[in-house]
Amino acid sequence: MDVQFEHATNEVLDPRIMGGWGYKFSFSVNGMILTITRTDKDAGWNEIKLRVYVPTDDIPAFTSTVYTYYGLEHEEVPEDTTVVNFHPSVTATIHSCAFIHCESLVRVTIPHHVMRIEEHAFYGCISLKYIRLPPNLEYIGNGAFYNCFSLEALFLPPTVTHVDDEAFMWCKSLRFFHVPETIGHLGSNVFHGCDRLSMPSTRFDRLSAARRNKLTMHKVCYNTSVNRQTIQECVATHGINCAMKVDDQLMTALHILCANPNVTGDCIHAYLQLAPKAAEQEDSEGMTPFEYLCRNDITFIDDRSFSSLMALWYGCMPPQAEPTAKKRKRGTESVDYLSWSKDRLKELCQEKGLFVSGSKAILTTRIQEADNVASVDYSSWSKDRLKELCREKGLFVSGSKAVLTTRIQEADNA
Repeated sequence: MDVQFEHATNEVLDPRIMGGWGYKFSFSVNGMILTITRTDKDAGWNEIKLRVYVPTDDIPAFTSTVYTYYGLEHEEVPEDTTVVNFHPSVTATIHSCAFIHCESLVRVTIPHHVMRIEEHAFYGCISLKYIRLPPNLEYIGNGAFYNCFSLEALFLPPTVTHVDDEAFMWCKSLRFFHVPETIGHLGSNVFHGCDRLSMPSTRFDRLSAARRNKLTMHKVCYNTSVNRQTIQECVATHGINCAMKVDDQLMTALHILCANPNVTGDCIHAYLQLAPKAAEQEDSEGMTPFEYLCRNDITFIDDRSFSSLMALWYGCMPPQAEPTAKKRKRGTESVDYLSWSKDRLKELCQEKGLFVSGSKAILTTRIQEADNVASVDYSSWSKDRLKELCREKGLFVSGSKAVLTTRIQEADNA
């Protein structure tokens, strides 16, 4: 079954389906006629939407997976989108189903002026790991993040007053979650299926708040507006021990801080200066704060501030963890480290001069990367591609293209 559209000479049609719900289509153009053909087995039709641009618009390359969201009432972002930008015309609302089933979307930073995220806005974004919510957000709708299996951290700003039913249902990877104590409405089944949360129930907000009140630095680091000054004031008021206490997941407040998507490098720098021993602490899953930091998009003022933080961090680690090992010789046979015990992997890390903290999977990856000596010319790569490789390697994604290239090369040569 075919459907045809005719448009004026001064308009440009974006052929990417908005809200295709997984159905398959093919396209053909004949003069001013665009024909869309359904190619999957189901012969029926669902509603399809196409965006029309005029010459004054910033017209994208339609083969790209980068999409600009305009905030239109019925706009649905193409499902193959990997990077989303927000147009200045986006007002106070991300509308219902806007990013539904964008299964390749990994990270999102929502503009500051957005106050509402409507129902099912990010439903089924199964690859979404981190999202930075706006500081003025007030409302999160029904099922807004339903089935976001990969989402690890959500820090709600204190302005949020309403979280509707099933908002974060089946967010299986969710481990860091901050609910403001001032929240007015928390719907039913909000945390159903969030297996990694220590209290996956509708009472989670009250119980977690009660725990954090006893762990003063944890409470500070869960805040979306945490900064260098608030950390220093907490230590001045409650003593340095508050920075070393652990919660029921064996996390120090530094773990929380490194997972907080709103934090800056300067803030973490201040914490490490006050409590360097916190850098060594492993949580109940064998993760150090540094491993959470590598997954996060931390903001740095400049490359010097990044280098300063790294120098301070490495200075906090035990001597045997400093990376001093030589490269493995080219041609050495590969080893199946997955069958090794964690203790044996740690011993090998020590022998190679690698960090010894982290889960068995982290240790295995670290050793395998140290064994890999293949030389790659990263100078021809785009900045976005370099950032993606940094994320895969657990490296920071901030900085210029030259800084990203150097960071990857240093990791390859470790």
